[in-house]
This record gives sequence, structure tokens and C-alpha cells, in this order.
Amino acid sequence: MSNAQNPPTTLVSKDPKSELAFAFQQLADEIFSLNNQLLAIGDRLSNDKEVSTARWQILATIRNEALTAAEIARRRRLRRQSVQETVQRLQQQNLVEFHPNPRHSRAQLVKLTQKGKDVINALSERQIDTVNLLFQNSDLSLENIYDLTKELHRTLEVIERFDTLDFITDFRKEQA
Repeated sequence: MSNAQNPPTTLVSKDPKSELAFAFQQLADEIFSLNNQLLAIGDRLSNDKEVSTARWQILATIRNEALTAAEIARRRRLRRQSVQETVQRLQQQNLVEFHPNPRHSRAQLVKLTQKGKDVINALSERQIDTVNLLFQNSDLSLENIYDLTKELHRTLEVIERFDTLDFITDFRKEQA
């Protein structure tokens, strides 16, 4: 169970910096828990198609347009090498194929095969059915979901302004 179901009713500290850090940690805990649940659901939905959630994300990213591995990585905020390895596995499953890239001779475009299109279409239908089933008796509205998405995106933008590793290293030096 996550802590946000029973958020503290009093401030943990009178220091606003500590309170912000505490609140953000609760948010992060909820995001990690949600991510774990979504990955588990995704793996169960896609198991018979022999597609992990990582592979599913790549297929969904190139569903409407062919992209290079680097472009996929940027859109998904993943490491390029990790995406390249996943794309190779998808190619071995005949779910994607490589095409020449008119913009760059060495960075090939990754495109869905017909089998890949069939898999992503089937998974998309399952996802729609599952989401509707999950939230049919929930008081979480469509507007709530859009608002949450907007706020999470804003949070991500704040975090992405920093090169996190350099920021942490510099912070630790200042504290020493």
C-alpha cells in the first residue's frame, strides 16, 4: 500500500524545503508504485503475443511513423543503447524492419511490419478494454486524468532542466 492514501495531516517540518522534499518523495513513491502496477498489467496483457511492456512501448512509439532508434529513445526518455537492443529483438520476432533513412545514411528507420501492426492493434484493443474495466466504477474522471497528466508533465519539465548527475555531484561538493 502506498503512503498517499493516508497523507499526513500536519507538516513534518516547519522548514518549507523539508516539507517540499517530503511531499515530492510521496509523489515519487506513488509514481513508482503506479509504474510497477502498469508494467505488471501490460506484461499480462501482452504475454501471449510474446511482447514485453518494453517492446510494446517501442511498437506504440513507431505505430504511426518510422523513427530511428535515437529518436525513439528521445521520445520515450530511454537510453539509445537500450532501445537499440529492444529493436533488435523486435526485428528477430519479425515485428519491425529497418529502412534506409533519407536524412541520415547510418541511422536506419525502424518501421512496423504487418505482423507488428497486427500485434500493436490487438494490444491497443486490450488496453482500451482494460482501462475501461479498471475505471468503470471509479470516481476518477476524464478531466482528472488530463489534469494529472498535465501536472506530471510539468513536473517532468522541471526535473529535465537539470543534468541530474552533475546537479547531484555539484550539490554534494557544496555540502562538503
